[in-house]
Amino acid sequence: IQGIPGIGSLSPRVLILAPNPEPEEAEAGKPLNQVQRTYLEKWLEPIGINMMKDAYLINLFICPKPGKHDEALLIEFVDFLSPKVIFCLGGGPAGALIGSPISIRTLRGQDYSFHGYPLVPTYHPAAVLEDQSLKRPVWDDLKRLKGILEYHG
Repeated sequence: IQGIPGIGSLSPRVLILAPNPEPEEAEAGKPLNQVQRTYLEKWLEPIGINMMKDAYLINLFICPKPGKHDEALLIEFVDFLSPKVIFCLGGGPAGALIGSPISIRTLRGQDYSFHGYPLVPTYHPAAVLEDQSLKRPVWDDLKRLKGILEYHG
């Protein structure tokens, strides 16, 4: 799978990491499919986040055993964007950043950081579209995200 560019602001308040792109995403050249991106935008609006002005969305390529080189590049990328918080969609990106392949059900709702950047894991929009009972936990995660943004200005 070839890399696809991220979308949004290059000086984001929120860096949003999605898992490896699906073939449909790679073909379209954008992270997440249109339905999932629109759903994500609707999540962010109530907490005052505009996807194109306040966030940067990109797929995180998840290797089974990321090397130091991969991590150094990721740290450099995050430092370049310098977000206030990292918002991970699904257990893959969150697990990769905290160094533990734990399910998103276990990960979410707790405090994490990636090299000094607060990290908030939540369910992937595709999972919530399939299981509406996940809306409440996502809303709780969004409130956590908003609280971090308010705390860090």
